[in-house]
Amino acid sequence: MHYVVNSGFAVGSPVDLRQYPWVRAIGVPGITSGDLFIQAAMATDSGTPPLSGSFARLLETRAVGSGDHRFATGPGSRWIAFPFAETMPPFIRPEFAVAQTDTRTLQILIRA
Repeated sequence: MHYVVNSGFAVGSPVDLRQYPWVRAIGVPGITSGDLFIQAAMATDSGTPPLSGSFARLLETRAVGSGDHRFATGPGSRWIAFPFAETMPPFIRPEFAVAQTDTRTLQILIRA
C-alpha cells in the first residue's frame, strides 16, 4: 500500500485503513527535508472518508514532555518501524515538516 505527497505540498492524501488496521512500518523515500508526522481521523457518520479539517497529528504519550509524534526522516530515505501496537484509526495521512520539491510516494507495510 502507498500514499503520495505531491510536489509543493507538505500533506498527502488520506489512506483508508479500515480493512488494514495494523501498520507495521512506513517506507519514506529520499525527501527534500523535514520530519514526518502522521495525521489520523475517523470516518464520517455515513462511513465516507473524512474532510481535511477532521485530521489531527498523532500525539506522543510514551515520554515526558510529550507532543506531536514525529519521525526524524531528514533528506535521506528511511524504513520506520511503526511503534503503535494497537489498532490504527480508520484514516491516516502523511505530513512533512516542509513542503516537498518533488512528488513523494511513501510505502506502508501492513498486517492484514
